[in-house]
This record gives sequence, C-alpha cells and structure tokens, in this order.
Amino acid sequence: MTENNTNDTIDFALDNTLASKQNNAKQNNKRWTNIKDYVKCVYANKATLVGYIGAVTSGVLLFHGKPESQELQGLYIASVYSLSQLSSVLLGATKFGRETFQSYRRAKKHIQEYETINTKYYDKHKLYCDKVGVRLAAREAGLEDKLK
Repeated sequence: MTENNTNDTIDFALDNTLASKQNNAKQNNKRWTNIKDYVKCVYANKATLVGYIGAVTSGVLLFHGKPESQELQGLYIASVYSLSQLSSVLLGATKFGRETFQSYRRAKKHIQEYETINTKYYDKHKLYCDKVGVRLAAREAGLEDKLK
C-alpha cells in the first residue's frame, strides 16, 4: 500500500468519525430540546402537573412518612392511596401530557410555516390538552392575543 492510499484511508476514517460525532451532537441537542418542550407542556397543562406532583408526593409519603400513632396509620395509608389513585387518573386522562406535547409541536410548526395563528386553528382543537399546547406555542411566538 502506498503512502498516498494510506493517507486517503486515514482522512476518510477521520471524516467519518467527525461526521458521526456531529450527527450524535445534533441528536443529543434535539433530544434535550424535546425534553425541555415536554417539561414546558407538563407545566402548562395543570392536570398533568398536578398528576405528577401527586404521584411523586404519594410515593415519598408512602415510603418515608409513616406516622408513629397506630390510630393514624390507617387514615394515613388511605389518604396516600387516594392521592396516588387521583394522580393516576389525572395522568391517565391527560396521557401523561402526550396530547399537549403533540399539539404544541404541531402548533409550533404551523406558526413557523404561516407566521401566524388564528382562532379558527385554535377552535378546531376540542380537548383541553390540545388547547393548552396550542396556547403555549402561541404564547412563545408572541401571538397569544390572536387567540382571544
């Protein structure tokens, strides 16, 4: 193998490695953007937010906060169980914020494409979760007043 062929092979391998690292960096950036957008959607959708807070709280209380008194333990367990059930219902009804996240991304894409949003687009979304996602995207774009 000549020295030119060896250098070409090394250059090709380095180019592929660099391209692979750049591609991985783009995927990681997109993943973090999706996570940040999902957290924004959870915060905007109050039913999902309360569901997550209740689930975490009931878990912490169940494993770390049992009362000393025997008389209160039954009431305590029943309260924690009720909180966990309510949280499960809220998270299930909102599909863990998935609908809000999807409508947020669709509305964001709509706003990027048309540079506006109107009440007709907002009104075609019937469910609370979808409306929250559209309102969030409009608020971020400074177009929330167009939905009123």
